[in-house]
Amino acid sequence: MRKDNIKIGNIIAKKYKKKYGIITYSGTLAIELALINSGLKNGDKVIISNNVCYSIINILFKLKLVPIVICPKNNFVLSKEEIEFVINHYDADGFLLIYQYGMAIEIGDIKIKHPNLIIIEDIAQAWNIEIKNYRVGESSDFIVTSFGKTKPLSLGIGGALLTNKNILSCIDFCDSNSRETSKIMYPYAFPDCNIIDCNKLFEEANKIVKVQRKVSNLFSNFFQEYPFIEIFKDNYGNKSVWHRFPIWINDEKEFKKIISFLDILKIEYQLPHKQELDGLEFVRKNSIIVNFTYKKSNMILLRTRVLNINSLKLKLDKLKKYIKTDKNCEN
Repeated sequence: MRKDNIKIGNIIAKKYKKKYGIITYSGTLAIELALINSGLKNGDKVIISNNVCYSIINILFKLKLVPIVICPKNNFVLSKEEIEFVINHYDADGFLLIYQYGMAIEIGDIKIKHPNLIIIEDIAQAWNIEIKNYRVGESSDFIVTSFGKTKPLSLGIGGALLTNKNILSCIDFCDSNSRETSKIMYPYAFPDCNIIDCNKLFEEANKIVKVQRKVSNLFSNFFQEYPFIEIFKDNYGNKSVWHRFPIWINDEKEFKKIISFLDILKIEYQLPHKQELDGLEFVRKNSIIVNFTYKKSNMILLRTRVLNINSLKLKLDKLKKYIKTDKNCEN
């Protein structure tokens, strides 16, 4: 088990210029393993966004760390300016950066300014993204990822921890070595009975991301024609993955109409989580909440993993007619 797990982990680690890689049962366990080996101690403060997976907040509480929960502008993704503000004003010890929707943040200068800040990058949605002045992972202490079925690296199960720190001695690979040590071992390693073909995994991820970018550009060109719809533009030349393409509709009436049209045409979408971390009573009592949200608007997250782009184009043509004629959703 030890040999194959490390071999596969190192192949993925090499992609992100890290020395060591460990395949874990899940991305959540990879985050826990990173935090355990980060040097962070009880009471240390870790920055996270308010719209991350609930399992992450549970890990922080389990390890007796204090979350600094940031509510970003538009309740979407964190900006570098927001991160810098929190680091400087709240004396943060760690930062868990999750590239939601494939949106990248250039953090190289953050690490230079704050060398003692422990940075963990979650790249589950950040396969093959580009930033002009920053390579994803180059400034972080740990990289974690998930192989969930909605991610570019799609196995449906498992995750990985990538780092320059040799932490293999604390992993229980269920072999004789782990039975002969007096150290505390963590039984998080993915078993070798689940064979991972890295070449196939990477090839499929590249195909998925290529399609998602095409679909995102299609949505961007379509929705920018309408003044009541706001689309997000990043600062890095639109090199993002866009697992979900976000649009904001500030007019409630128009929002309801667009939703009804999407339902009629069966254009897949999702709405933001009704309950974000800062809205949970237990989180509010045991965390530091920093709110940057400057406006509330109706957000729609359009799915970009589309099987038939030509079919989507036809649906968007119909959507344009619906919007233009103000077609009643009941017709």
